[in-house]
Amino acid sequence: SSVKTELGVEETEHLLTDSHHAYNTEVNDLLIAAFMRTLTQWSGSSDVAFDLEGHGREDIMEGLDVSRTIGWFTTLYPVILSAPQSDLGMDIKYVKEKLHAIPNKGFNFGVLRYLAGYPLDVQTGISFNYLGQLSVEGLDDTFRMIPLDLGSFSDGRNLRPYLLDVVCMVIDGKLRIEIIYSRNKHSSSTIERLVASLHDNLAAVIEHCLRPENFDITPSDFKLVKMGQEELDKLADFI
Repeated sequence: SSVKTELGVEETEHLLTDSHHAYNTEVNDLLIAAFMRTLTQWSGSSDVAFDLEGHGREDIMEGLDVSRTIGWFTTLYPVILSAPQSDLGMDIKYVKEKLHAIPNKGFNFGVLRYLAGYPLDVQTGISFNYLGQLSVEGLDDTFRMIPLDLGSFSDGRNLRPYLLDVVCMVIDGKLRIEIIYSRNKHSSSTIERLVASLHDNLAAVIEHCLRPENFDITPSDFKLVKMGQEELDKLADFI
């Protein structure tokens, strides 16, 4: 089963564009910041873990040209976060630094886990996947998105690799958030509250980033300088 919610067109536009001016973030940084806060509120723990999935078509490695290929080069790797339990701005900066410190956006993990003998049966229990903006612009209505719910892509008797699958995508200018779950493990009311909480936390993240007074730089903005956030804050205060 699944539960869905959507951001409005205006909120989604802010998420994709001007909300990143505050902390020089990417869409996934803000989505994960809201997701982290949702999980900590739900679980009561400051430590959260999930598997982050990507499509592997980002500009990851110099000299790697995938423009003549189709499909995805799926990346799937674990992310462990310890929420600062501070203000919203600190949470956003913390998540940004954690995600930007992952080498090649996790592109290497699938190979390295085998080479390093990483236990293959270790699961975080939750997956998160931002699919990006799904559109068929410029094709003169040759193709269009099917507005129907196609149902499950796998047999219901299969074992689920995750208790919860969180999938986000932008369709028709709106961010859709969907949590897929098993009714044998969670009640629909529980997941509905979880989806509502994620929606509210994301809205709060966007609103925070749109305020002119919320602007800051973080260490990942300076690739050639090894400096922590506290040192950077002191330097910014001095300037």
